[in-house]
Amino acid sequence: MFPKVTVQRCLVHIKRQVKNYLSSNPQHTISRELLYLSKEITYIKTIEHSNDWLLRFKAWYDTNFEYINQKTINEDTGREWFTHKNLHLATSLIINAIPNMFSYLDNPDIPYTTNRLESYFTHLKEKLTLHRGLRFTAKKNFIKWYLYFKNQNVK
Repeated sequence: MFPKVTVQRCLVHIKRQVKNYLSSNPQHTISRELLYLSKEITYIKTIEHSNDWLLRFKAWYDTNFEYINQKTINEDTGREWFTHKNLHLATSLIINAIPNMFSYLDNPDIPYTTNRLESYFTHLKEKLTLHRGLRFTAKKNFIKWYLYFKNQNVK
């Protein structure tokens, strides 16, 4: 719909989700290595650093490809699943996020995290909660006016 809009994935959310999948203290070395790599992404400030991180992630992935994608098969049903499901999920999350992970490096106006944006919308949610009896169309109008007046204060 908006082909010229730059997309930036929130690095804090990527990091947090990887930690959720792997836990704070993974037992397996491969998972610990991925957790360590994921913790570094919020400290990347240059394109060179991002390229270095991408090369290290690719090397880690290539080395551990077989283990990450190992499957277990139920002999009775023939059903299969990833043996190391959470490691596979965490790895897939990062791989799918890579195209939109480092847009902020090309444009200083783009933040690497959505925390400020979420804070902004928290205020809106709190105000909307005070008026929870509004009909849907009235809620839409409330949001439009709220954002209009909020933007008047920014300028």
